[in-house]
Amino acid sequence: MPEFQEKAPLLQKEAIAPGIFRLTMHAPEIAGAAHPGQFVMVQVDTSMDPLLRRPFSVHQVTSGGNIQILFKVVGQGTARLARLTPGDQLDCIGPLGRGFFLDRRDRLCLIGGGMGIAPLYFLAKRLLQTGESPGDDYVFLGGRSREEISLFAAEFFDLGYTVKVSTDDGSMGHHGFVTDLLGPVLPDMERVYTCGPFPMMRIAA
Repeated sequence: MPEFQEKAPLLQKEAIAPGIFRLTMHAPEIAGAAHPGQFVMVQVDTSMDPLLRRPFSVHQVTSGGNIQILFKVVGQGTARLARLTPGDQLDCIGPLGRGFFLDRRDRLCLIGGGMGIAPLYFLAKRLLQTGESPGDDYVFLGGRSREEISLFAAEFFDLGYTVKVSTDDGSMGHHGFVTDLLGPVLPDMERVYTCGPFPMMRIAA
């Protein structure tokens, strides 16, 4: 698969919840080649105290050759990303990785936990481009609180999926683990896509 290195200007920064951000960047070559499940290596302008590149899942590809990434501030590199403003430039390499295998003929569910939700939105939108409706397809989302997860739940719901949510604090949906919700649905699913904490993915498998 082709990969590109682009100087990507930041178009928009959204504060989703405290410490969680979504960036929209203009990277037309990467956007044109990206598939759900792939990632990009991102570096802030090297004129500022050079840092190693960080990997981020492609959250979605939008019109006009733009890509989005979703991240949580966990260290110096992501803290620097969170301080960027529109017009700042990032150095991006991608798309990288194999991505998800897509087969829209199956009944499927998407299971995301925390920042593992990021690549699943791109996948959900790409599956709809086959011309089929979500039908009986499910999206399961787990997060710490309503504040962290409500926007993503609404976005998947707007695509037409049946959305089930769990939160650690019980502020939205089921109070507990997202895997607690899988029992009645998982046996009927023909394909499962999951991204998030390893224990969650192990149970889903």
